[in-house]
This record gives sequence, C-alpha cells and structure tokens, in this order.
Amino acid sequence: MLGMALLLVSAVLVRQFLMVAENRRLLVALADQALRDPLTGLANRALFYDRLTHAVQLRHRDPKALAVLSLDLDGFKLVNDSLGHAAGDALLIGVAQRILGCVRTGDTVGRLGGDEFAILLEGGAEPPLRVANRVIDTFDEPFIIDGKDISIRPSVGLALAAAEDPGVSVDQLLKQADMAMYSAKRAATGTVHTYAADM
Repeated sequence: MLGMALLLVSAVLVRQFLMVAENRRLLVALADQALRDPLTGLANRALFYDRLTHAVQLRHRDPKALAVLSLDLDGFKLVNDSLGHAAGDALLIGVAQRILGCVRTGDTVGRLGGDEFAILLEGGAEPPLRVANRVIDTFDEPFIIDGKDISIRPSVGLALAAAEDPGVSVDQLLKQADMAMYSAKRAATGTVHTYAADM
C-alpha cells in the first residue's frame, strides 16, 4: 500500500517537473520571439539597442573599437509597389541572409523596420570598413524572387567609436551611422560613407 502511494507521488512529481520544464522552455521561446524580427529572424530594434547598449557599457572597462553600420535599400518601395508585398518580404529575407553571410557569428545584425538594417561590430581584427564593403559587394548578384531577377543596392553608413574615445553614447553612434547612410544615399555612388563631423 505504502509502495503504491510512493509510486503515485513520484509519478505526480515527475509530471509536475516536466510541466515546469516545458513552461520554462515556452517562456524562453516567447521572450526570444519578442526580440526577433518575425520576418527575417534578425534582432529587432529593441534587441539591437540592448546589444549596442551592452557593448558601449563594456567599453568603460575594456576600451575596444566599436562600429555601427546603418543600411537602407535603395528603391525598395518600387519593388513593393510593382511586385507586391510578398515579393518585398521575400527580398527582405534574402537581404538578411546575405548580410548574415558577411559578418562574424558574434556580430549583431538587426532589422530596425521596413527596409532598414543595422550591424553592430565589436572589436575583432577585421576593419569595419572592409566588412561594410563586403556587405555592399554581396548585392552585386541579383536576387531571384518569383523567377524574376531583382537588382537592388544598399546605401550604407558607418559610425566608428575608436578604442581611445570611450565617451561615445548609444544614441550618438546610431545617429552618426544614420547620418552617414543618408549621405551615401544622397551621393548615390554605391560606396560606404563613414561618419564625419561635417555631416
């Protein structure tokens, strides 16, 4: 009798343990989804900002170079208007995959909204400008969407926080990267523009 009661209690405890583990797994999955862009799976604006904030805070203890790339697709609205939103979504997914192929595993790539992407590069031996040029070069191949070749180019801006400049803020870096990107868009040369004070 006692053995049967112990067996039932242990079965109940095992079931409760499994339910708690499953609930924890679901909560972690939901939290991750809340920080990811649902279309591309990249970091969303909140996660990108959080990672950049963390990187800037780390620089107070260990001054390392830090770079932010801001990227916007030239003519994306035309793709959406002429081929439809499904084609536009497929293009954004393709763009995300190509950008991910240009960066290291530890770098953060985010889709901040629409056709706006950002890349956080922390330290590393490779100069950020080289990474930025690799991102631009990956757009040389057209994207194939619904059997159609779609050629699209990005405007890319780069903001650098040098190791010897520990006082830069998150908002400054994002603003500088955006200003450099808009400078690249205006110039329409297909090259990376690095933030400079005269912008």
